[in-house]
Amino acid sequence: MILVTYMPFYRIHEVLEYFQKNVEAIKPSSAIVYVDNVFHDRQKEMLRNIIPGNMDVRVGNWRSRSGTWFTMLRDLQGAGDVAIMDSDNVIDPMFSAVHPLMNYDMYTILDREAWGRGAPNTMMRSHKLGELNVNGTTITVFGYRIYEPNLMRKGTVLFIGPKQVVVYRKLPSLDVINKVEEAFLDVPPELRPFINDEGVLGILAYLSGIKVTPWIVLSNHMHHGSEHPASRTRKAIVASAQLKFAKSLQKRFKMKEFTLYRTKYFLSLIKDIWYLY
Repeated sequence: MILVTYMPFYRIHEVLEYFQKNVEAIKPSSAIVYVDNVFHDRQKEMLRNIIPGNMDVRVGNWRSRSGTWFTMLRDLQGAGDVAIMDSDNVIDPMFSAVHPLMNYDMYTILDREAWGRGAPNTMMRSHKLGELNVNGTTITVFGYRIYEPNLMRKGTVLFIGPKQVVVYRKLPSLDVINKVEEAFLDVPPELRPFINDEGVLGILAYLSGIKVTPWIVLSNHMHHGSEHPASRTRKAIVASAQLKFAKSLQKRFKMKEFTLYRTKYFLSLIKDIWYLY
């Protein structure tokens, strides 16, 4: 098992706060840290002084979480089982015992904090797949429907579901990764950060033949506190970015799912602009 995390440069402290604890608890065969927004030798020098020597550090200036994911998924081809986790999460040590029982090409983990709030958006598209018994503890396995054709429902047409940790036994193929990245790069650079990685990962999974994401509750989310507050202006920008992405995907794949994806954000953009003006 390879354990991976990723973050922008300004959140590098989370390696010591959280990821180091995960490495100590899970004891992976290797640990990799991807750091975005790195473009200067002094930054690289700082990283060498901060990140523990038992972790491999890989840097870039992708300027978005989704951009970072494309590189990670390419780099990790052929690496075996891989768990890629958000940098502000602490995974339960039970993960090592649970993983061998999760016989899926891909599955994900939801944090207990979201579960405690009822996870309404997640549960709306989920159903129970089964249960695991791990050392006397029962863990419910749910399945999240990646494609949602109902435009009236809240949420994105294509979405991976819970994503605090994404575990792969089989990664998306290089062909799928490269084609989706090409569509992503058609979006102007200033808009790319507004395309959520949950949507990109859902698209990659769906194009890989996965229609349902198996997921369990097995981490704690240590909220980093740097989120942008929701606003109508921000929603309009997000809709504009998603619309451009959907248009490029539709052009490349010619699938009804991307036509619907494009329609969803076209309607969203009209609504957001209407409320702004």
